[in-house]
Amino acid sequence: MIPEAEQIRDPGLAGRVVATLAARWEEPEWERIEDIPFNAKNSDTSLVTQTATRYVARASIAQAEIHRELYGTEVDTDILLAAALADDGNKFFDFYASKEGSLKPTRFRTLLPVSAYSVHK
Repeated sequence: MIPEAEQIRDPGLAGRVVATLAARWEEPEWERIEDIPFNAKNSDTSLVTQTATRYVARASIAQAEIHRELYGTEVDTDILLAAALADDGNKFFDFYASKEGSLKPTRFRTLLPVSAYSVHK
């Protein structure tokens, strides 16, 4: 689903992240993960949630490497990746396609702050 989750070295944390993402996948109305839109304002279908989530994970690791290089301190990349994936995992169920074909926010999106639902799981 999201290969970057495999970079988490702690098997317990990795398992929880994968389980959370899998559970999030069970909730949306989309038939394929590749169809989940990045956001409701952009109709570019190449900007899908799976790509955006992978981008956030990779960018967080790149930032950790730059931090280590410039400041000389280590960042716990397991925690960083878990947070990045949990934060972006909310996009799996943020929107649904209305009968008219436009994207509408789900009930979760209107009631909870961005990513709160995924993180609490």
